[in-house]
Amino acid sequence: MPSFSYGVGSHGVTIPENAYSISIQIAGGKGGDGGGDAGASARPGGQGRLATFSLPQFTPRTLTIAVGSQGGNGSGCVGGGGRGGSGFGGSAVGGIGGATGPSGCSGGGGGGGGCSDIYDSVKNGYIVCVGGGGGGGGASLRASASDPSQGSFAKGMYSGNVNSITGGGVGASCPNDGGGGGGGGAGCTGQPGGYEGYDDNRGGQSGQGGLSGFDSAYCSFVAGSGGPNYGNGFATVSYLLANPSVDSFSLSPTAFKRGECTTISWSTSFAQTASINQGVGSVPVNGSVTVCPTSTTDYQLTITGYGTTVTSPTITATVYIPPVFTISTNKLEMMLGDSARITWTTSGEGGALNWSPTLTWLAGGLTNLNVNSYSDVSPSDTTIYTGKVSGVGGEDTDSVTVTVYQPVELSVSYPDNILYGLQGTIQVTTKYATESITVTPTYNYDFVGSTTGASSNLSTNDSATIGGTQATSGYNTTIPYTDRGPLSVSYVVRAQGPLGNFKEEAFTIPIIIDDTPDNLNIPESDDLIKDQEPVVSPDVEVLSDLLLVDDIDIQVEIKSNYPIQVDINQADDWNDVREL
Repeated sequence: MPSFSYGVGSHGVTIPENAYSISIQIAGGKGGDGGGDAGASARPGGQGRLATFSLPQFTPRTLTIAVGSQGGNGSGCVGGGGRGGSGFGGSAVGGIGGATGPSGCSGGGGGGGGCSDIYDSVKNGYIVCVGGGGGGGGASLRASASDPSQGSFAKGMYSGNVNSITGGGVGASCPNDGGGGGGGGAGCTGQPGGYEGYDDNRGGQSGQGGLSGFDSAYCSFVAGSGGPNYGNGFATVSYLLANPSVDSFSLSPTAFKRGECTTISWSTSFAQTASINQGVGSVPVNGSVTVCPTSTTDYQLTITGYGTTVTSPTITATVYIPPVFTISTNKLEMMLGDSARITWTTSGEGGALNWSPTLTWLAGGLTNLNVNSYSDVSPSDTTIYTGKVSGVGGEDTDSVTVTVYQPVELSVSYPDNILYGLQGTIQVTTKYATESITVTPTYNYDFVGSTTGASSNLSTNDSATIGGTQATSGYNTTIPYTDRGPLSVSYVVRAQGPLGNFKEEAFTIPIIIDDTPDNLNIPESDDLIKDQEPVVSPDVEVLSDLLLVDDIDIQVEIKSNYPIQVDINQADDWNDVREL
């Protein structure tokens, strides 16, 4: 508990903001004693006023305390002097004691005591004044000094006006032979000195004690603390000091999404410095600051004041981690009728989630609301599966597309047959065949077997998914008619879509071939008819006329049921004909 004592003079006193139970005991100076003379007694100086005051707690202020001294004592049995000096040191001095008469010798009056007072920076004025005692009257020859009816002691705390502090009046001096009057005590206001004395008549009168007062708007008089002071004035200041305290320390909001901010607010009492951890650093002792942590963070406020350090309880800023929603599938493409697995996971951006999100399906028709799970699906059409996780930490959306291909559709229209030497048109109608459409011919011959021709590519369809366009392409045959054309042509039409999906149609178109010449009229021999039996080979070579064969489509073998030779195109190359 700090306690400070002050003697006569002016003293500056600082009351800190954390002071409480502030008590000031203050006393005015006593009046000086009067001087004696033969056959009579002088009067002692009056007591100064002593009182105790309390000040409002927790209010910083600067006080100027002026402490008055006691008045000087008058001298005994002197002529033309002996006056006691003024009590000094306060804002006003006590009155000087009266001098003895110049004829003979008597006792000089004591000087009035100086008042003591307190000037307060909060009021910017005086708040306390305690009066000084009046000086004692000097004795005259055979006439003792006396006190005034008001008394020589300083008056009580409710007697004066603290806003009017003045010095005490001068004690009266005897003009011829007698004691001097006592000086008045300083106060609010200062009081007059006493009258002079005359030998064998009256002694000098003591001065009146100064008035005392205080301003109840700025301090309180401690009841029962008033009393006399028998010496120099003094003052004692004491108080207790409260430790600094954190009155409030809070966050708003206490929880928020990453990327948002919060405001830390605080108030303290009696702190001289303040700082916040987590890199915030020094801050005013009262105030607020905005912080934007990226993860959950604990904050503490540390204050110091008057040699004491105090740390606040921890407050936590909960930062909700943003969600990361990821959706995938084991089949980005599939055929109608197949199944795919849609898998999704929910995690936190840069760390585990510290809150529970909610899953909402925005597209695709899934109903499983677990934030980490899967579903098996068999969509009939290309489908986009879109999910969103959301909550206090934000939201995230992701999608995956499963493309569903439709089975290839194929139909073929072709002629029933083709006349030898002509070509035909095959109409191929397809849908969902986006990879290839081919027509592969196989030419079928009678004696040499079959030959497969080159495949021809037709225009593919625009899409293999629902909504694709049906298209028809014409394929013009390219049957090779050489010296021996095919008897028929077999075709394989193959339409292929994605993922190996295809459809084929195979068919054969017969070729109408004229391989039978018109009946040949082979002339009979001159001496025999052709159907005569038995056949007799002539002894000489027999030649027929030239026979023109022009009504067949392909080369044919000449056969005969009789042994003959044939020369073709007059090449003089005779060959035996196979007998039937």
